[in-house]
Amino acid sequence: MVLSNPTRKRIYDYIRANPGVHFSILRKKALSDESESSGQLVWHLEMLLKFNYINKIKAGNYTVFLPIEMEVELGIINFLLRDKINRKILDLLTTQSSIKNSEIFKLIDEKREKVNYRLKNLNNYDLIYYKEDPSKEVYLNPDKQEDVIDILNNFKIS
Repeated sequence: MVLSNPTRKRIYDYIRANPGVHFSILRKKALSDESESSGQLVWHLEMLLKFNYINKIKAGNYTVFLPIEMEVELGIINFLLRDKINRKILDLLTTQSSIKNSEIFKLIDEKREKVNYRLKNLNNYDLIYYKEDPSKEVYLNPDKQEDVIDILNNFKIS
């Protein structure tokens, strides 16, 4: 019954196919035309939440949506890997045991400030860690490695 509304079904299907998506992306991608408003999106999301079709979590300043059966931690990893620079950093760390912090921005050809900001975020979410000083070696958290690789592969396929 909840999914009998075509707009709500489209929103739900988009969240299932793109776990970790935030509101702005949903508004652009899941609403079919300009006549559907942000207010309508909020209404449909509230219905999906109320009837336990989706889950809503906070990741930094973002409200992120995931299928109800997905663990919060996986939802956050999916959200973080929507960012191209985060993907480049983690992809690099899956192929090398560690990398000097000062080398990462050169290896992925991105601005140092952008990379440092992402590294701080990835560290805050426990996807990477530093053995001693953050200015030295960066490592992928081995407890998260399998999930990171699986999700990275999904992004490469799509």
